Amino acid sequence: MLLETILVMADWNVMELISSLLPTEAFEGLSLMPYGWAIVPTAMALLMAAAIASSLPATITPVSILGGALLGYPNIVYASIGAVIGSQILFVLSRYWLGDYMHRRFGAKIDNYRDHLASKGPIYVAGLRFGGVPHVLLTASCAAAPISGTVFAAATLLGMMPGIVIGTLAGHAVF
Repeated sequence: MLLETILVMADWNVMELISSLLPTEAFEGLSLMPYGWAIVPTAMALLMAAAIASSLPATITPVSILGGALLGYPNIVYASIGAVIGSQILFVLSRYWLGDYMHRRFGAKIDNYRDHLASKGPIYVAGLRFGGVPHVLLTASCAAAPISGTVFAAATLLGMMPGIVIGTLAGHAVF
């Protein structure tokens, strides 16, 4: 009985702490402004895009939980848009900044697999995204591979979608 009471109290304190750290008042204030219905989802999408484009590790789940807590199920769409935008920003920057260097350094090795990467690259991208390979490593390696930006975006979205959905559902259910 005492252990059960302690666990319930500890669980309540953790939830209270997490709830106190969320900027819910700021988002509620934004949502009451004119065009607030568009400002809050845009802010969540931009937060996801900035977190991914800056290569912060393990950002999809916490930002999805926050979005799920604040916006509910529609956050799946907003977080997905933000994830693709952030990933594309990092992909384009990696391709222009690191593409030549990576091709000079690993060009002979990449040329051997060029046709294979062109046809099977999206499968690798989606699988490695789902598997949790660090975002910056996968994006930088794809910058040197013969993968187009649209194919990379679609494969990235497919690989990130399970984490976004689970995080959003968890945030909506808990908060």
